[in-house]
Amino acid sequence: MPFNLNSRYPFLLINGYLLFHSYIVINIGNYILVEILNLAHVLKLVILISSLLVWLTPAFSQTFWTCCNFNFQTDTIKVCEGTNVYVAVSGGVGDSTTIKWDGPNFTSTDTFLLIQNISPVQAGYYIANIRCPGKLVAGSFRGCGQGHLILVTPKKANTITATVCTTQPYIFSSGRSTAASGTYYDTLQTVIGCDSIVTVLLKNFTAKDTLQTAICPGENHRLPDGRMVNAAGIYTSTLMAQNGCDSLVHTHVQQVAGNIAATVPTAFTPNGDGINEVFRIKNLPQQRFVSLQIYNRYSQLIFSTRNATSFWNGTFNGKLQPAGSYVYLLQYINCKGDKQSDSGSVILLR
Repeated sequence: MPFNLNSRYPFLLINGYLLFHSYIVINIGNYILVEILNLAHVLKLVILISSLLVWLTPAFSQTFWTCCNFNFQTDTIKVCEGTNVYVAVSGGVGDSTTIKWDGPNFTSTDTFLLIQNISPVQAGYYIANIRCPGKLVAGSFRGCGQGHLILVTPKKANTITATVCTTQPYIFSSGRSTAASGTYYDTLQTVIGCDSIVTVLLKNFTAKDTLQTAICPGENHRLPDGRMVNAAGIYTSTLMAQNGCDSLVHTHVQQVAGNIAATVPTAFTPNGDGINEVFRIKNLPQQRFVSLQIYNRYSQLIFSTRNATSFWNGTFNGKLQPAGSYVYLLQYINCKGDKQSDSGSVILLR
């Protein structure tokens, strides 16, 4: 169907580029014409496709460009570190359109933005400035742009140290568990699906303690597990630690015929390794024990007990006390039935 460009005719033109139906053909050639007619009386759309032959007349021998059908667009893109980012230029752009991308240490004249293996230092605003040559058709802009705020979630890595035992294994995020010591790696995910690598250092729990006690003839001694003994010897008690693992306590019972003397440690290290964690009097049975008091360097009473099995864990009112020297005052009944007082210092190490 021949067509003269002197007249305006709405159509959709397909010839290498996709133009909207409201544009006007300005170059000669063969085209495919798609006519969309609205036949209201039958409530149907009829699409007519025919061959269009176009020739130029002097009045239309000039160039028009569609370029931007928008002014400026923005959005926010959230990605993980190490991923590839691809963003295409929106709108219809022609061969003579100029595009310039600007971003953090980044420039490009491509019709798309491509960042491979993105890192956190590449996060920021990326703006495409689009300039249109020649004359524009109605509804288009001389220049336009699009901006993208790219947020990069960095890969996170941290280290966890934990103790394990047969009854208390370590459980990973995947659900698997192990009670074996060693170095493991666990992968977690953030709310947007980014990986977080955790190094897990596992060590076996080997809590054990050795107690010493002296009893006078005819006396009994209660072991940590509740058993009563009245003879000299080494007794082993199996207790459960705070983490659910077994803790072994070896009690050395000595029977004395004369005076009894208290065994007081000179230092302890409450650092969580299960060894020498607390300060306690090790060889006095309850019937001989009177009291134990501990003072800090300011003569402030920070621990007091009348229980022979009680101990000080290096805290006061729930707060860790600083490393240093502390004074103790111990009172007990000796085998002769006399009240005896001992005092001295103990060193807290961290």
